[in-house]
Amino acid sequence: MNEYLYEEQLKNFKFELLINTKEVLTKEEADFILSWDPTEKDNIIYINDHAFRNLNVSQSKSVC
Repeated sequence: MNEYLYEEQLKNFKFELLINTKEVLTKEEADFILSWDPTEKDNIIYINDHAFRNLNVSQSKSVC
């Protein structure tokens, strides 16, 4: 596997981990998610200058 493919797999793993498990995100994490998948913009809600809520995790908890 070449280096580019490996790096992309690591980014995808990071994205999946954040989007599926972390309810409160830092600005850096929210920016990363939105750069990887812009369609998530409706699921990442601004809380304050340094925190964002990930509704993907919040919604899944309320459904259970």
